[in-house]
Amino acid sequence: TGGIVRGNTFDGRGISGQNYADSWVDAQGNGYLIEENIGTYVRTNGSVFVDGYQTHVLLDGWGCGNVFRANKSDLGGVGNYAFNIQDNLTACADQPNVVYGSNSVTNAVTGLSNIPLSSE
Repeated sequence: TGGIVRGNTFDGRGISGQNYADSWVDAQGNGYLIEENIGTYVRTNGSVFVDGYQTHVLLDGWGCGNVFRANKSDLGGVGNYAFNIQDNLTACADQPNVVYGSNSVTNAVTGLSNIPLSSE
């Protein structure tokens, strides 16, 4: 709860889908600030890449209130969304996850985010 993931570089090599690994970051805790990271992905044999960042509610009350700001994502023409936020209107309705418009994405199959962007 309440951690910070800032200033990292994720290259996505080796993401295999094993143990459900299919993104750079899978936020399942609460209240994390995830900002100013750079993620890139280049397809390799046997790799499985779905989204840049994901949230999941695996237990009631968890995976909510996370903030994504000023991240740069290159999904390599393979990944769907830079930010795929799950259960935001149901399990996280009282403490929604937030994706700000300061994030950017290139080479995404679907787009920047599956939820509306927030302004800063």
